[in-house]
Amino acid sequence: MLKRQLSLLVLALFLLVCLSTLAGENSAAIGGYVFLDVRANGNPEGAERIAGILITLTDGEDRELASVTTDENGAFAFTDLAKGDYRVIAQLENKHVASPMTKGGSMALPGEGNTMKTPTISLETGQKEILPIGAITKSSRLVVTAFGDDNANGGRFSTEPLLQNVVVNLLYEYEGESYVVGSAVTNKKGAATIGPVTPGVYRLSATMPDPYIIGPLGLKINPFYNVIVPTGDMTGQSEPLTLPTGGSLGVGVGGVMTGKAQGTFWYDTNANGIKDANEPGFAGASLVVTDSAGNSRETKSLEDGSYGFTLLGEGSYTLTVFLPEGMMFAPGKETVITSDTKATGQLHFSVVTGQTTGLGSIGVTQASSVSLTAFIDENADGIMDPGEAPLENVMLTLSVGQEKAQATTGPSGIATFPIVRAGSFFIEASLPEGLVFSNPAQGELSNQFFAQTAQNTLSITSEVALNQQASLLLGATQAASVQGRLFSDDNLNSQKDAGEAGLASFLVSAVNSEGQVVLETLTNSDGDYELSPLIPGTYSVHIALQSPYVFSPPLESGQGVYNRIVSQDVGGGHTKEYSLLAGQSLQNIDAAAFKSAVITGSVLLGDEISGFEGNVGGLEGVLVELRNPDGSKVADYTQATTDANGFFNLKGALPGTYRLQYTLPKKCFYSKPLIDVQVVATDTFSLEAGEKRKQATIFAVETGMVGGTVFEDLSANGLLSQDDSFLQGASLVLTNAKGEKRSHITDESGQFLFDMLRPGNYALEVTLPENMLVYKSPLAVIRPVQSNTFTAPVKVTMGQEQLDCHIAGVKDTTLLVNAFLDHDLSKTKTEGDEPYGNFQVSLIHDLTGLAFPLTLDERGQATAAHAFPGSYRYMLTLPEDYEVYGLTAPIGGQWTSSFLIDSGNTTLDLPIVQFGSLEGAVWNLDGTLTDVANLPLRLICLKTGNILQALTNQKGEYSFTHLYPGSYQVECTLPLGYRYARLVDTANRPSIIVAGAQGVENEIGRSQETSIFMGENKMAQDIGMGTHGGIGDTAWLDLNGNGLQDFGEPGIPGLAISMYQYGELVAQTTTNEYGFYQFTELYPGAYTMKIELEDSLITTAINPEYPLLTSVFPAGQVGIAVAENIIVKGKTTDLNVDIGLTPRTPGVLPSFYQYLPKKDWTPYH
Repeated sequence: MLKRQLSLLVLALFLLVCLSTLAGENSAAIGGYVFLDVRANGNPEGAERIAGILITLTDGEDRELASVTTDENGAFAFTDLAKGDYRVIAQLENKHVASPMTKGGSMALPGEGNTMKTPTISLETGQKEILPIGAITKSSRLVVTAFGDDNANGGRFSTEPLLQNVVVNLLYEYEGESYVVGSAVTNKKGAATIGPVTPGVYRLSATMPDPYIIGPLGLKINPFYNVIVPTGDMTGQSEPLTLPTGGSLGVGVGGVMTGKAQGTFWYDTNANGIKDANEPGFAGASLVVTDSAGNSRETKSLEDGSYGFTLLGEGSYTLTVFLPEGMMFAPGKETVITSDTKATGQLHFSVVTGQTTGLGSIGVTQASSVSLTAFIDENADGIMDPGEAPLENVMLTLSVGQEKAQATTGPSGIATFPIVRAGSFFIEASLPEGLVFSNPAQGELSNQFFAQTAQNTLSITSEVALNQQASLLLGATQAASVQGRLFSDDNLNSQKDAGEAGLASFLVSAVNSEGQVVLETLTNSDGDYELSPLIPGTYSVHIALQSPYVFSPPLESGQGVYNRIVSQDVGGGHTKEYSLLAGQSLQNIDAAAFKSAVITGSVLLGDEISGFEGNVGGLEGVLVELRNPDGSKVADYTQATTDANGFFNLKGALPGTYRLQYTLPKKCFYSKPLIDVQVVATDTFSLEAGEKRKQATIFAVETGMVGGTVFEDLSANGLLSQDDSFLQGASLVLTNAKGEKRSHITDESGQFLFDMLRPGNYALEVTLPENMLVYKSPLAVIRPVQSNTFTAPVKVTMGQEQLDCHIAGVKDTTLLVNAFLDHDLSKTKTEGDEPYGNFQVSLIHDLTGLAFPLTLDERGQATAAHAFPGSYRYMLTLPEDYEVYGLTAPIGGQWTSSFLIDSGNTTLDLPIVQFGSLEGAVWNLDGTLTDVANLPLRLICLKTGNILQALTNQKGEYSFTHLYPGSYQVECTLPLGYRYARLVDTANRPSIIVAGAQGVENEIGRSQETSIFMGENKMAQDIGMGTHGGIGDTAWLDLNGNGLQDFGEPGIPGLAISMYQYGELVAQTTTNEYGFYQFTELYPGAYTMKIELEDSLITTAINPEYPLLTSVFPAGQVGIAVAENIIVKGKTTDLNVDIGLTPRTPGVLPSFYQYLPKKDWTPYH
């Protein structure tokens, strides 16, 4: 070890000596040596030096300047170097890589492969630099796997894609700078390898291809987890990674797919919050988008107002918008960001991979502003006069809508709100302590912040125009105050003498020149008070006295504390007016009061009905005055008014003789004493100083009123409405319990009024003009009667005003009821409609409940006299098969409905209908009941289109009941495969639906129009049906004439066969080459079959032993052969209808015999 250290020391000294010898004193030099770092720690001690290594010197721009090869000691040197920046590059042997860089050891940066480079070396003039460069044989590698992190969890799932063209760089950090050690690009398998490189600590940077950005950080360091810290961008770096000596490190680089976000700005030139067609985009708005991790990017809106962000990972984002100076967000709902006081706003949005998120439109308009100047209004005149100082530290809050902005005035007294929505705004100002807002004034420089009372904080409303500045003035001043004392003037000299105490808890008010109370306080235990703060101005002091005190006489001048009250009334007293300056404290505004005699009493409600115990309560508002014996007034303040309990407290009386005068409020009478006047006076009485006199209780009543309107109830609703008319000439008489009467005849207004009515029971007699009936009225006691006169009881309670006692009258009406059989269902009696009578009907008037029972005569008519107009209900009972036409069903066995009687309609028509019916049966042509049950039928009313439905029973029967007179059609749906009877099938039984008729198609058919008259029961509306059947078999040549088709007997081709029913030809066919024939779609029933024979043939014999195999034709027929009663059954095809022919002459075969085909009976496999 010692030898190696000495060897290195000797080598270093040698190099220094060489460099000093080779380089001049003023020239710089770089030298060094290359050594084999077997311990891979960068320390050259004892290391073997390597000769023959190419060393290249470059300048700071990496331009090559010179190159040398290390000597046998591994040494190299570059001399005569000028001052500047240099780098040294060493080209090692292929098996070597750079040694770890160590302070005091190897000075080469780690590198990829066998080429290494030193950091930049800055040489000064004459500087000598020795650079050891280490090489090692055990390198390291970094293996990178790039993948698409589809689920954004930081790791790779087996189904997630591998990414090609991801650029990765291995970074080495030295003295604050990062150096790219190696680079690679991932292949189509997502793989890239950097190495061989020097083992050590590095960072890995990665750049993702579009449209990927760096994904979430993984949980581990291996190829399946992302090691790059996410940045919200395509590029990022890992945390430090350690590459092992002689090994490799596998890491993953994960990327996530991105989306986009875009939006637009528009210039809202008219500031209406609506994007009008002619308004352009807005350019120059600054936008910052920030993801949930805090990574952000910036952009600006373009000329057309558009903006966008690409390469955004899936997730949540915040968009922050900064508008240029003088601009603000537009109002309204069309802009996604708005603010009334800010030029900055935010929008939160989400991005989905592969999609573009629309961020909407942001409106921008010109901002208005508000400037406020605050000043000290020294003379409190509300004007900012020259020389008045600015006021700083006024705190301001401006409110527009729900938004608030704050500012504080500076040394110049000015505060500005630069962004304010045009229109109305509120602004609140808070002054520094000790100041209040000044007085209002007129003019350009006047204070705009003022109130009746002294305020330290105040809000006002103002306005600002679009793109304008509103300028406000705020005047503040020093508050003023008033002080004084209220004392008990025991000797009535209006001055405070020794021993006279203050009066506590009396209300003291400051009253301005307009008579408004601006401030109140209470005297303290010494009688002292202070009214503060007050706005400088003109005030008087008002002191409210408490019983039994009144004020002493005023003194024009005095010494010390003396009475300043110059006028008084019941409520208290006033001083003269005083002018207060800013900051002034007005002293000695004193008042003197003394105890007067006091009279108390009550005026209570009561009478003979309610009693005189005071249970009804007191009468408020009675004026009680102290009068001299001659009735003259004592003083303005020697009076009182009863309170809500009827109590009064009258003070201010000096010793003497007086009487009391009571004045009742309007609409009141005395009840004890019982007189119909409103003013009474007591007998005289004497008062002593300070005496407390209790006066005897007076009783009174509040009178009532009964009034309203007599009207003709044209709407017949029992209520007075604008459509009704007033009744003139109605007589009303009101009689009290004593028989005293008051009467009234209504004029054109129809109004009546009985006022000043003492509580009690009255009778109101109403007489309407002729031809009128007393109707249901809002006044509950007025009941409807079939007369023009009615008397109703009326109760008047204390103070009750019954001014809505409206009385309704209606025209006397005669009602006619007319019942008839409504043949044409018109609900109106027309020609041909006969009367329907001899039954009872009851009419009930809806509003009044009055009933009119009527019996209709044989003409179907009845009348109801003295009937009211309005809405009625009628009730009647009819036989089971009758109906009042138009009503749905009887209720509780009775037919009932509503009708209206008015001046244009005094007749009730009752259209009566007797129901008819229609019935029949569906019958089968084959004579059976097969398939006739549960068939759907519909009865269609041709007038109304209404449809009734029915099903046939087991016998095919159906019926429709409760039918109105009219025209109908029957529609039926037959089972599948059935057809309606033909017209020829109806000779023995009718069918209202026949095949071939209009409206009949296959299974669905509709009858012709049929009429049902009033009460008619239409029978036998049958419907015939049948399903097609068929017959067939073989026409054969019966060679042996035994009536059976034996083996070898051929079929007869080309034989014409005809089917007849009811004498009509219905079907024809011809046998085929083998003699086979078949008829299908034949109606069931009996048919006649005919065939035309050639001369050589006759019909063969019938073999009765084999009825299913023998011929159906009688034997021996020639020419036209006829077979009768060939039966066709529905739903079946009878293939046993054989036709046998035999030679007319034995042994003579027909001409066609030689051409008959030979049938092949060979089985088919």
